Amino acid sequence: MSDEDSGTGWEGAYASNDEVGWDTGDPQPVVKALVASDAIANPVLDVGCGLGTESCFLASEGYDVLGVDVAPTAVERALARATERGLDDRVEFAVGDALEFGTTGGVVDANEAATVLDVGVFHALGGPDSDHDDGRSAYADALARVLEPGGRAFVLSFAPGAPEDWPPDLISRRDVRDAFDADGTDGDGSDGDWRVVEFRDETFVSRGGEVPALLSVLERKRGP
Repeated sequence: MSDEDSGTGWEGAYASNDEVGWDTGDPQPVVKALVASDAIANPVLDVGCGLGTESCFLASEGYDVLGVDVAPTAVERALARATERGLDDRVEFAVGDALEFGTTGGVVDANEAATVLDVGVFHALGGPDSDHDDGRSAYADALARVLEPGGRAFVLSFAPGAPEDWPPDLISRRDVRDAFDADGTDGDGSDGDWRVVEFRDETFVSRGGEVPALLSVLERKRGP
């Protein structure tokens, strides 16, 4: 999932714009709700951290956070934001490819995170029915490598009902199950690394307005 594979769009967007449409500067309401309900465990890996909005919020709430993004300019600006807010003792940022997590070339080691937060990465990866395939299943495998057994991934994606002419794919529950090869909530149906804890209909707040979103809560299995 290099920036070149993303059409140079990520680095180009952050380097040429003071603002990006998917980041209002405030954390997503669902992320605030997850913190309020103590659903997030420490430490946290914020995948596709962008300008560091969610990472800085989590750090301000007392979490230890590593934010990773493929775009160097985004990481530079996120670090500046954290430093300005006096949060750089609780949050770190790194440039890296999520598909390489847990490998010798990756910026995140195996079993390093208790929680993974994904606000808008999964829906930017093409699946088998998309006109592009950037590796949803490979992404799920990468998250499994860096999330400790029993840890949870919270994946927020655009859902059917969001504008169809916006670049990300609209993600269904089946898309998530297929990519993560995940058990159902009853624990049956898969030999993969993941179990679906729940799906929730949520809202993604962008500069273009509120759009329907799907929050997928997935747990890395503890083993046989």
